[in-house]
Amino acid sequence: MTNIMKDDPFEAVLFDMDGVLIDTHVEVTRFWQRLAARYHVTLTPDDFVQHIYGRKAAHTLEQYFPQVTPAVWQQALDELEAEEASARYTAIPGVVKLLHALRQANIPTALVTSAEPKKPAVVLEQLGLTGVFAAQVTAHDVHQGKPHPDCYRLGAQRLGKPPQRCLVFEDSLSGAEAAIAAGARCIGINAIVEPLLHLGAAHVIPDFAQVELSLQGETAALHLPPDYRVQLVPGQVSG
Repeated sequence: MTNIMKDDPFEAVLFDMDGVLIDTHVEVTRFWQRLAARYHVTLTPDDFVQHIYGRKAAHTLEQYFPQVTPAVWQQALDELEAEEASARYTAIPGVVKLLHALRQANIPTALVTSAEPKKPAVVLEQLGLTGVFAAQVTAHDVHQGKPHPDCYRLGAQRLGKPPQRCLVFEDSLSGAEAAIAAGARCIGINAIVEPLLHLGAAHVIPDFAQVELSLQGETAALHLPPDYRVQLVPGQVSG
């Protein structure tokens, strides 16, 4: 039996980047492990979940590297930015197809990421998604990053939509918390199903490979495996 959301159709879809558009789990982990080894900092798996994945780099530096000088801090940020600018990115299965389908169906989308502005530009160019998103929010746009809701509130605002009428795809606990706190409906993209559901995600899928968008008169339906469906209403960006 298909689980259909009974509330009003959603008017926009917001996407996180790392872990949702692209698979960077290994690269992110290696960078912070290397930096931790350099400055004799111990990072546990829980540290990565709570304060690295989905977070601003500045937050992670504040949390675990308070002993370093401002110059070293900036050096670490520059090093991360250089690695991100030269990396080759792999799309999460099915996400590129879904984004093009949403655009063709006239459903507004936004990219909401904790990354610095240069990385999204590189990622979108590599994936052939330049110009697909109607709005973007990066680390430079908000003072408080995820799990604070500011980024998703701003993403919804830039689309001219209420957060409550936005569907968000997130992979990290901090990102899901931000989306839910903003009032959006969150769909998790991750293998950590139970923690995301416990946090308040409405549904969790491993990737977008089996996600389908179908048009139904003046509305659309997003079909998520195995049996979850969300209604969407096409419309223009009004922000």
